[in-house]
Amino acid sequence: KRPSGSFCQLRSSADPLCATGPMDDASCVGGGDGDFGSGGCKDATCNGLDAPGIGCDGAAPCIWPCQSTVVCGDSHSLAIASGGELYAWGKAYAGRCGIPDIAGMPTDDDVPYQPIPRHVVSGGLAEHKVVAVAGGRWHNLAIGDGGELFAWGAADGGRCGFAETSEMPRDEDNWPFQPVPKLVTGGVLHRRRVIAIACGENHSLVATEEGELLAWGSLHLGRCGFGDTTGLPMDDENHPYQPVPRRVTAGGLDRKQVGFVACGTFHSAAVTKTGELFTWGSACAGRCGFANVEDLPSDSDGVIWQPTPRQVVDGGLGDKFVSAVSCSEGHSFAVVSTGDLYAWGSADAGRCGLGSVEHLPHFVSGPDGPYQPIPALVNGGGLATNKVKMVACGSWHTLAVSQGYLLFAWGATRAGRCGFADTSGLPIDENGPYQPIPRQVKDGGLRGRRVALAACGSWHSLAATVDGELFAWGVALMSRCGFTTAGMPVDDLCPFQPTPMSVVAMPKVYLGLAAPREQPRGAEAVCSDLRQLLLDESHADVCFEVDGQELRAHVAILVARCDHFRRMFRSGMAECRVAGSGGGGRAEECGRVGSASESFNSAPIRRVVITDCGAAAFRQLLMWLYSGSLDTGLATEDLAGVLRLADVYRVPGLGGYCERQLVSHIVVDSVVGLLQVALATRAVELEESCLAFAVKHVAPVRRHPSYEFCKNMDVVRKVAAAWASELEHARSENGSTHL
Repeated sequence: KRPSGSFCQLRSSADPLCATGPMDDASCVGGGDGDFGSGGCKDATCNGLDAPGIGCDGAAPCIWPCQSTVVCGDSHSLAIASGGELYAWGKAYAGRCGIPDIAGMPTDDDVPYQPIPRHVVSGGLAEHKVVAVAGGRWHNLAIGDGGELFAWGAADGGRCGFAETSEMPRDEDNWPFQPVPKLVTGGVLHRRRVIAIACGENHSLVATEEGELLAWGSLHLGRCGFGDTTGLPMDDENHPYQPVPRRVTAGGLDRKQVGFVACGTFHSAAVTKTGELFTWGSACAGRCGFANVEDLPSDSDGVIWQPTPRQVVDGGLGDKFVSAVSCSEGHSFAVVSTGDLYAWGSADAGRCGLGSVEHLPHFVSGPDGPYQPIPALVNGGGLATNKVKMVACGSWHTLAVSQGYLLFAWGATRAGRCGFADTSGLPIDENGPYQPIPRQVKDGGLRGRRVALAACGSWHSLAATVDGELFAWGVALMSRCGFTTAGMPVDDLCPFQPTPMSVVAMPKVYLGLAAPREQPRGAEAVCSDLRQLLLDESHADVCFEVDGQELRAHVAILVARCDHFRRMFRSGMAECRVAGSGGGGRAEECGRVGSASESFNSAPIRRVVITDCGAAAFRQLLMWLYSGSLDTGLATEDLAGVLRLADVYRVPGLGGYCERQLVSHIVVDSVVGLLQVALATRAVELEESCLAFAVKHVAPVRRHPSYEFCKNMDVVRKVAAAWASELEHARSENGSTHL
């Protein structure tokens, strides 16, 4: 029977370093990329297209495509070659590598393993290239070049999304498994294109092209996020499971579009296309990042859990645009649009990279251990001066790649997991030395090389350089590192590679968006830099108070870009003067200006109160003035608000851009409201489009409450006149009275 472990267990010092039986007993999240979503879920293109991110125009903040090309399972590894071919190596038991002919493979304690990377050509991948792959502890997922989803490995409990498993082969414990990649078409996945994938130990998540979140597998502790689990089959531990893909509609994700997913062992996460982070599942020891967990349900063992997706708004993430998220067994990370990294969850053995954890609360229902309850900024060690591009977390160690292509590691260093040649002088707990804060990995084969992406398993790690060369280190038992173990040092009978070593049998790795890209030049570079200046809020000298929020900006840029602001700041209006303190003329700060390390950059602050719009719309106005672009995926009401501001502030080009965007938002629910906005802002193109829609959909528009109870007589007259005109035209054409 596969071990399930304690859902709140932090670590047991009695656990062996490596298990060599048919099923590993080492705790595994599917680690960084073993759980996908948690390791570099941004190093490939979206559906094979070279785009900077999900719905991203390259200027506004966006989430990275959740499509990894190098992943670590617990005891196996997967990577996509530059031509789109999938390679697998390591433990091949129960279909884990997707290779059916295991008879001639070497074995370890009768368990077969693939010693070097081998092209996976069987099953559904025989005729498909691969653009993304996810590796869990027992099963795997892959996205084909047409957006198809493939699954293989352990298939019990709904892991792979196949309703029928009776005809599958069985392992020696009588569990069904899918030996080769097979197309997943069941449930609501039929004919949907997949853009993001994640594997947990016992469940799976995907996001579709339409932004739908789908889940299947074990439902224990709410890890799939369904509000209703009645009527579902039960697994061998008497927990319900979802056998085929099913849409997640409960909780805070209702009506939101998802573009990034991540699975931990017992919890899950998703990022919307507008940068909001949601988590659910086991919430003990800070796993989900919620400050308030008092009202959550708990199971018979006292484990608290969040049953449906809930937004993470506490800690440092409250007002940040999240670009990517990574989940492990007990801890999680998020990368925000500014390149800052945040961590929460189990913090022992340095796995959160926060340095001292003595001040943190301790989880006492199981083995004692400190945890970070809400997201906290990771800015120690090497990350004090480096922004993060991607992060991958294993069970007890973490890897991050900086925007400058440097690799950093922290957490448990035993058996070479972090790739450091020298671990002397590090703090030690009952399981060995650990690195408490981020430290650059520059030993072994990675010395002097730039790293594009990285992945973590429970006990081993992978990284690809900017030229596509793959390196591995850590525990190498059953060739999970992809090279021979002869001559390696041994820990607890397990050979390990202490520093990064080239996987010479692996062809060049497909890097996708992780590959270095040419830096913007000219006007594009200026817009990019100005956008970053606005996001960083550094050197700000004006603070707009809008709908209870403070938005900081720079007078010089606003004056140069907008006549309205030029007149306002030159008018001598009282609210536009530098704020004073008691008449002494001393400058008063509007909150913190600049970063913590740049407090000396604080400047005198003007305060301006804005009362005629919401904070979201005003923020987009500032974004346009700084960069000539808006954030992607804006809601209809936010775009309409920006259109109103474009009219009030007379911003060239912005009104026309909003009009064109809003035309695609016209539906029965919004047409009357948008027509009202069009008339108020003299947006002719939007007005004509709304009236054309109303004429084409007469019955549903007439019955809709927005029209029935509309008090704006200009709108009513416009729509009625359009209907009358169309009726007259129809009569004159053929005598029809179809209206």
